[in-house]
Amino acid sequence: MSFNQSENQNVFQQTGDVPGVQAIVTNLHDITERKQAEEAQRLLATIVTYSDDAIVSKTLEGIITSWNGAAANLFGYSAEEAIGRHITLIIPPDLRAEEEEIIAKLRKGMRIEHFETVRVTKDGRNVDVSLSISPIKDRQGNIIGAAKIARDITERKRAEERRRVLQAVSDLLASPFDQQIMLREIAGLIVPAVADYCRIAIVDGQQQITDIKINHIDPQQLELVRALYEQYKGRANTLHGVRKILETGKSDLVSTISGPFLERVRDNPELLRIIHALGLQSYMGVPLIARHKILGAITFSSIQPHRHYTPDDLAFAEELAGRIALALDNARLYREVQQARDQLAIILQGVADGIIVYDKNSQIIYANEAAAQLTGSASVEELLTAPPMSTVARYEVIDEQRQPFPRSQLTHLRVLAGEREPEAIIGYTNKVTGQLERWSLV
Repeated sequence: MSFNQSENQNVFQQTGDVPGVQAIVTNLHDITERKQAEEAQRLLATIVTYSDDAIVSKTLEGIITSWNGAAANLFGYSAEEAIGRHITLIIPPDLRAEEEEIIAKLRKGMRIEHFETVRVTKDGRNVDVSLSISPIKDRQGNIIGAAKIARDITERKRAEERRRVLQAVSDLLASPFDQQIMLREIAGLIVPAVADYCRIAIVDGQQQITDIKINHIDPQQLELVRALYEQYKGRANTLHGVRKILETGKSDLVSTISGPFLERVRDNPELLRIIHALGLQSYMGVPLIARHKILGAITFSSIQPHRHYTPDDLAFAEELAGRIALALDNARLYREVQQARDQLAIILQGVADGIIVYDKNSQIIYANEAAAQLTGSASVEELLTAPPMSTVARYEVIDEQRQPFPRSQLTHLRVLAGEREPEAIIGYTNKVTGQLERWSLV
């Protein structure tokens, strides 16, 4: 399809004083390209207007020249408020050096694709965004500005951070850390990923708190956090906090620390002062439960005006607490096994009989001093590090009739084959001297 623009011109012939029209001249101009350009411009304007992504244009000096509806929704400024102002309007102070780097690349004609950074909204919230920025050129090809597309990736980044924290806690399940190290690791994961400060309380079988770990994004505030918990500890019939969670075994959520919450603690001016000094904005707490037993509780607190915990956050905290409880329970079981093993080792070292423990590959994993002596080993260490079956290979092994004793009938191999409590009398003959060294009931 083509478009033409016509221009008509009358040609007059004068007869006396009365002019007359002799002919009309029509000029046709092809304006197809202009119409196509206008249509493309209208289409582009529609796309920009209704795009779900924030689209902003600016000069090379950083002055905002256009601002679509999605930009208004994301950053909170209307087009009237944003256009004409500098782009640093939405850039956090500590990231403004980024703008200089971006402009430098644009002046060279470079495009910037999927650059992940942080921007700030009108109400002060930080939002994670992915930026794609292209230079804008005039008809002569000169770069005169930039078009920026910003996509909100806050939820994606939050989901990634949650997965990272959950995986890190899961990794602790396989770590033989003692409880103190594990609590420190966990508190370091929670702050600042999930909270600005947290408290982890561990209880004994009588539900008495035996261990506490706290963490805060500002170490200088730790004493204030401790003071807060001390004030809460003595309160009777409290509706929130660690003691309530331990008593009920249920999670606790206060999305906004406001009038009704503060009214309930107004009888304690010192507690009220500490809450205000910490800048507490939102709170949630969850029990630590493993094998149907309450091991403790964790509280999460936010001091950011725009981070208010939601039921979704509480569900994540409960999942996190479940993994933490399992890690702590595993650490407790590991500690108990180690203690029992140490006690057993002390007992077995005093036994006159030789005691040897084999793994499924016939490798010795435990032996006492008597076993080392009976097998002719210089020490328990030598016996433990010897290759499988090498100790037996030093001797000619015979039965009670002084016939060769089949290796397959060695009692530990019969146990590994599934036989229960086998027994054998075995003689050991020195391969060099041929002398019978000992008989053993195995």
